[in-house]
Amino acid sequence: MVEAEGGLAVAQAVVAEQAAGGVAEREPGLVRLTSDPPPLTRELWLMVHPELRNLTRIRVAVDWLVAVVDWFLDGQSTAAE
Repeated sequence: MVEAEGGLAVAQAVVAEQAAGGVAEREPGLVRLTSDPPPLTRELWLMVHPELRNLTRIRVAVDWLVAVVDWFLDGQSTAAE
């Protein structure tokens, strides 16, 4: 059993357990639910004041951010395959 105050310690314990071969393989009472972890998801929101939305400097920054996030997400989905 692992006791931890924060998620980081739990995550480190899970990684260490996986590197050691996994508890599920050693414990007959445990059943692995899936071999593939679910994909991580996150929502990103960008808010821009309506009066500033059409300023060139704001539009360029927003377009750049959208392109970077799209590029990053495309790379993540390709790397996971």
